[in-house]
Amino acid sequence: MEDQRRISMSKAMQRAQEAGPAIFTGEAALQEVAKENGAWDWALVGPDAVTLALSGGGGGGVSEMRGVLSKYPHSYGLVRMHFGMGNLTKTVFLFVDAYDTLNSGGFSTEQHGQAMDMLPAMEEVVQSFSPVSLAVDVQYAEDCTVNFMVDKLQAAGVGTGLVSVATYYYYNSVLKRRKALQRLGSPNSAITHTPATLAIPGFENFDDEDMSGDLTADTQDMPSPYRLGPPMSQKASPFAEESDADMDDSLQRGKVKGFRAGDAVEIWSASTKTWVSDAEVVEVVREYSVRDGCRVRAGSVKVVYSNGVRFKWVPPRHFNERLRPSRRPLPPSTWAGTLEKETFTTITTWDRMHVELCKGYLQWWGNEAQARQGARSVGHAYLLDMQLSVQGKSFKLRSENTNGAMFAFQANTDEDARKWVRALWEHAGHCGDLRDFQEMVKY
Repeated sequence: MEDQRRISMSKAMQRAQEAGPAIFTGEAALQEVAKENGAWDWALVGPDAVTLALSGGGGGGVSEMRGVLSKYPHSYGLVRMHFGMGNLTKTVFLFVDAYDTLNSGGFSTEQHGQAMDMLPAMEEVVQSFSPVSLAVDVQYAEDCTVNFMVDKLQAAGVGTGLVSVATYYYYNSVLKRRKALQRLGSPNSAITHTPATLAIPGFENFDDEDMSGDLTADTQDMPSPYRLGPPMSQKASPFAEESDADMDDSLQRGKVKGFRAGDAVEIWSASTKTWVSDAEVVEVVREYSVRDGCRVRAGSVKVVYSNGVRFKWVPPRHFNERLRPSRRPLPPSTWAGTLEKETFTTITTWDRMHVELCKGYLQWWGNEAQARQGARSVGHAYLLDMQLSVQGKSFKLRSENTNGAMFAFQANTDEDARKWVRALWEHAGHCGDLRDFQEMVKY
């Protein structure tokens, strides 16, 4: 199992390296967007002109930027848009004042006012990276569209005749095809691909000599019955379904396959008439006893499923028709503890949060009591295609699931941070394993 974990971590690190530049500071992000052909075409920072704390960024265009507005209440930034048809092209830079009027993100009215007061200073610092053609006020996440930006540019008379939705998509579709050919090593491409070494921020000394297998699998995420959304907090208790264990006193006749705690299984749902694919055996009893208010026969197993929300006791006599083994990859151990999370107001602050790492999801709550009560997490990140940077006791991460948003955390000590970082890579590896497994079972 440990060898498989190492291979999975190596794959996760390789994918992180192939995902593009690992940018974790606001200054570096704005510099990348300011390049004519930079890998990132948008970047947002918190309303602090000194620290320029990075809210998020990426190369997915203005629609990708929508994800940051749902996670950070007020940001400023730079957007680069290309337009073209044939030999005619135009590049436009926009200064963006981005906030979601419908999402306070924990900001008070006073804090929103303070963030808005930073507009002149933020516009000045952003324009120090690149002159802009227009300043755009984005008040709703739904405004993060090409149509919205083009309407603003056309109303201001920028790029008359060439700036349109059609020329934007035409230029970028050609650009994407060219980049795809370059990634595939097309002979028509002028760019050659040189395999990089595993030098991932936060895990530079990882020993990859045992790494094996194909590390260049397609990284496109896909819907999966094995990824059901953020699990319930491990501090909370799952809800009991009507258990089979105390429904009758019939004895088991004949042999059945036994299960052990930790086994991945699928469990039959009588209500939905389907097999639930994310079940796991968490306890096996060796003698008659009472568990969770149920009379439990020797050999019965407790099965948790539906993303950790429900459980059921199943006696041996029902194993054959209610349970079946699953080949899906088992997740690494769950981690939980207190970390400080970076928060943006007019200054950058660090707020204490209860944080859990479970089944490939990093989640955080205001405190442990909220998690124990089964409350939904304040925020989460699924760690598929994670990129991570660590500096001392602080670490920052982003992933395919965060839609460009960046999250920064701080542990009590450097050693605690290293433990969290290793656990994060293990869970990122598990996310990749689940995707590979889903691909395998399709055929």
